[in-house]
Amino acid sequence: MDVPADQQAIDGTPTCCTIHLCNELDDMLDVARNVRRLEETVARLAAQRSSVHGAIVAADDGCGEDADRLRRLGCTEEAATWLARARVAEKKANAVARRLVEERDAIGAARHGAGSFAVTANQAAPAATVGTVVAADGYLEEALGYIADDAVGVIGVCGMGGVGKTTLLRAINNSFLPSSSKKFDHVIWAVASKECSIHRLQDSVAEKLGLAKLGSLRDDHSDADLEQRALPIAEHLKNTSFLILLDDLWEYLDLKLIGVPYPDTTTGDEQRRRRKVVLTTRSEIICGKMNADRFVNVECLKPHDAWTLFERNATAATISSHPAIAGLAREVAGECRGLPLALITIGKALSTKTEPELWRHAIDKLRDANLHEITGMEEENAGMLRVLKVSYDYLPNTTMQECFLSCCLWPEDYSIEREKLIQCWLGLGLMSGSGSIDDDVDTGTRIIAALKDVRLLESGEGDGDTRGVRMHDMIRDMSIWIASECGAIRNKWLVRAGVGIRTASKLNEQWRASPEFTAERVSLMKNLIEEIPIQLPARPGVKALMLQNNTSLHAVPESFFRCVPALTYLDLSDTIVRSLPGEIGSLVNLRYLNVSGTFIGALPAELLHLTQLEHLLMSDTNVLHNIPRNVIMGLQKLKILDVFASSYTRWRLNADDGDDDGGEEASLDELEWRSTTIKFLGINVGTVAALRKLSGFANVSTRRLCLKDMAGPASLTLSPSTLSDLLGGLDMLETLQHFAVRSCAGVKDIVVDAGSDSDSDEMRRAYRLPKLEKLRLLRVNHLETIKFRQTTAAHFCPALRRIDILNCYHLKNASWVLHLPLLEYLEIHYCPDMDTIVDGDGDTTAEDDRRPPPPTFPCLKTLVLHGMKSLECLCRGVPAVGFPALEILEVGQCYALRQLDGVRPLKLREIQGSDEWWQQLEWEEDGIKDALSPYFKNHS
Repeated sequence: MDVPADQQAIDGTPTCCTIHLCNELDDMLDVARNVRRLEETVARLAAQRSSVHGAIVAADDGCGEDADRLRRLGCTEEAATWLARARVAEKKANAVARRLVEERDAIGAARHGAGSFAVTANQAAPAATVGTVVAADGYLEEALGYIADDAVGVIGVCGMGGVGKTTLLRAINNSFLPSSSKKFDHVIWAVASKECSIHRLQDSVAEKLGLAKLGSLRDDHSDADLEQRALPIAEHLKNTSFLILLDDLWEYLDLKLIGVPYPDTTTGDEQRRRRKVVLTTRSEIICGKMNADRFVNVECLKPHDAWTLFERNATAATISSHPAIAGLAREVAGECRGLPLALITIGKALSTKTEPELWRHAIDKLRDANLHEITGMEEENAGMLRVLKVSYDYLPNTTMQECFLSCCLWPEDYSIEREKLIQCWLGLGLMSGSGSIDDDVDTGTRIIAALKDVRLLESGEGDGDTRGVRMHDMIRDMSIWIASECGAIRNKWLVRAGVGIRTASKLNEQWRASPEFTAERVSLMKNLIEEIPIQLPARPGVKALMLQNNTSLHAVPESFFRCVPALTYLDLSDTIVRSLPGEIGSLVNLRYLNVSGTFIGALPAELLHLTQLEHLLMSDTNVLHNIPRNVIMGLQKLKILDVFASSYTRWRLNADDGDDDGGEEASLDELEWRSTTIKFLGINVGTVAALRKLSGFANVSTRRLCLKDMAGPASLTLSPSTLSDLLGGLDMLETLQHFAVRSCAGVKDIVVDAGSDSDSDEMRRAYRLPKLEKLRLLRVNHLETIKFRQTTAAHFCPALRRIDILNCYHLKNASWVLHLPLLEYLEIHYCPDMDTIVDGDGDTTAEDDRRPPPPTFPCLKTLVLHGMKSLECLCRGVPAVGFPALEILEVGQCYALRQLDGVRPLKLREIQGSDEWWQQLEWEEDGIKDALSPYFKNHS
C-alpha cells in the first residue's frame, strides 16, 4: 500500500477528518475522548497480560514469552494463545494510540488544508497506517462518491497551485487502507509531473506491484520499446482491481503505455467498480484529454477556515504574545486570500515573530507584492513562489507567459475587462497583431482561456465583452516576483496600482523606488494622483506607463515626457487630463496612446511625429472638438483608431475642403488614405454624406459607429434596398460591433423591414448585423416606437449582448428586446412615457404563429431601471414571461412599478432598490415575496 512521502511544498485542502479504527477496535468518532479510552484499555490489558505471564514464569529466570518457552513452563495452549494475542493487540493498540494522537493534532490541519505530500514516482512510500481517514468535507465526499459510482472510471481533481489537490488525493488514498478496504487489489500513488517520463512511471509501478525489473530502453525511447516494457504490468493488472492516484499531471498521459488498462465503464459491474483513476492537475483541459468522467474543483478557503488554518500555523501563542499582533495577524491572513499554501507558509514563517513591527513589515510587503522580502522569511516565501511558478514555467510559449505577467499591472483583486486586457496585450506588442482584428481577438481569447484553464487567472465580473478576469493575490505576487527576475532586480516592474497614492511627494517617493536603468514598466493606475511633479528622475528604460483611472489627475507636464523617452505604451484613460503637451511628439517610439474618457479638447499637432503609433484610442472624450489636419496622415503605422462616443463629428469629407490652415479638422480622405493600415475604426458622424463616404472605404473595418446630431424624417422604414442606397451597400453591417444613436432629432418611428418586394434574396440575406454586441440610444428625443417586420430583432441582431436606452423621453416600450438570444445587460434610464418594457399586445415580432414562442429573456443577467416615472410593470400581455438567467435587478425612482412579473430566485443574486419601493410592491402570491425577500438590498 503506497502513501505519499513528505517532500516539496505543502499543498493544502479543506478536509475534516473522523477516524474509524477497524478489526478489533471499535469505531472512534470522538478522537480526543477515544485516545484516552484506548490508552486506559491498553493499560488494563497490559496489566492483565503481565499478571498472567508473571504467574507462569515466576520460577524461571529467563526472559521473553515465545510460545515454545511458555509451553515448556506448563502453560496451556489456550493461555499461550491468549498471551500471544494480548501481546499483539497491545502493540497494535499502542501504535494506533500514537497514530490517533498524531491524527488528533492533524485534524484541524487536514480540515483546513495543512500538510501536503508529493513524491516522485520512483520513491518508496512509507507503510500505511491502520485506520481510514474519512473526510466529512464536501471535496472528499464528492470524490469518494465518484469512485463508488459504477459509471465513473476517471476522476479529475482541478485547482490552482497550492489550493489542496495533493492533500485531497492523500485523503482519498487513506480511505482505501488495506485493513479497512478490500475494494482494490492495488492502490498506487505516483507523481506524473512533466519531468517524470513514461519509463520512470513504468519502473515505479512495476516496483510497487512487486514485479521483476523491467527491460532496458534503447536511446530513442520509442513507443514500441515502451509498449514492450509495459507488457508485464498489463499482464499483472489485467485480472486485478486497482485505484491509480496520479498527482500533478501537466499533459496527456497514455495509461496503456505505462501498462495500466484504461477504466472501461462499458464492461460488467464488477470491472466497473474495481478500475479507477484519480488525477490532480491545474488544467481542466488535461482532465478532458484524460477522458475524466467527473471533475472535483478545489477552491480557496472561506475566510473563517482560512483564519483557522493561519492561526494554527502562526500559533495561538505567538498571536497572543502582544496585544497588537492579533489584529495584524488577521490582516496578514486576509492578504493570503484563502490560499492554503500561502496561509501555511506565511503562518509558519511568522510563528516566531513576537514584535508587532515585524508583522506590519509583512503586511507592507504583501501589499507591495514583495513577498520574498519579508524579514525572516525570505527563503520560505521564495520557495512558495517557486511552487506557484510551476504553472508559469509550463505555459507553452513566451507569448502566453508575457501576457500572463502583464495582468499583475492591474490592482490587487481587480476584475480586468477582457476587451481591455486584449487591447493592452496588442498595445504592448505581446501578440503579433499581424492578422485581422477578429484574428487578434480570437488569439487573445484563446490565451485567456488557457490561463484560466491552468488556474493562473480566475473569472471576474461583468457581462458580454466586459466579462472580466482577475488574478488571485498570491498569483499576482508571484508574477511581480517573476517580472523582477525572481527577486534579483527589485521593482523592475514598478507596480503601485490601486494603493492610494495622492500627493506629488508620494508619487515622487514611489517613482524613485524603481531602478534607474533597469525599470521597464510602471503601473500607477487607479490611484488618487492629482498632479505629476515637474521634476522626476529619468527612467530611460521605461517602456510602458499606466496612469489610467486616476480620476483627479488633470495635467501632464511637458517635462515629464523627457524623463521617459523610450515609452512605447502610454495609458491616460479615465483621468481628467485636459490637454496633451506638444512634447509628446518627442516619444518617437510610442506605439500605444489611450486618452479615452479624458477631457482633452484637441489633439496637439505634434502628434503627427509619432510615426510608430499603432493604437490611438479617444473614445468617450466628451469635449474633443479638434483633430488637426494631417495628424492622421502622419501616423503611418496606425492600426486602431477609436473616436467612438466622443463629441467629435467634424470630419471634412475631402482633404482639399477649406484653407491650408494646419489647424483645420481632419478629413475622411485622411482615413481613406490610411485604409491600408487601419483595421479597426470607431467613429462618430453627423451627416448622411459622411456616413455614405465612410461605408465606401474598401479596407477599413468600421467596428464602432455613432450617429450624432443627425436629423431624419418622422417615419423611417429601413429595408435592405433603402439602407443599401443610403450606405452605398451593406458591407458596413457585417463588421459593426457597437452602434449608438445620440441626439438625433425628428425621427418618431423606426421600422426595420426585411420584406420589401424591391429587395433581392441576396440582399435580404445580407440584411442583418451579425456581430453587433452593444446598442446605445441616447437622447433620441422624438422617438416613440421601434418595430420589426418580416424579421425579428433576434434574427437581425443575433449577437446583441448589451442595450442602453437613456433619455428617450417619448419611447413607449422596448418590446423588441424580449427574445434576443444573447442579451445579458439591459439598462433603461429616464424614459418617462414608457409604462412597460415589453407590450405583448402590439405586433412586435414576426414569429410564425404555428411555432411555440421562444423563451423570454433567455440570457438576461442584469436589468437596470432608473427614473421611469410611468413604468407600471416589466411585461404586459406576454404569456409565461420569465427571467431564467437574471442575477441583478436594480430599480431606482420607479415608484409606479408595483409588480415584478416573472422574476424568480433561479440565479438571482441581488435586487437593489429603496425600501419604500420594495414595501409597496404587489405580489401574485405571498410565496413569491418570501422567496425574493432574501435577495433585496436597500439602496436608497
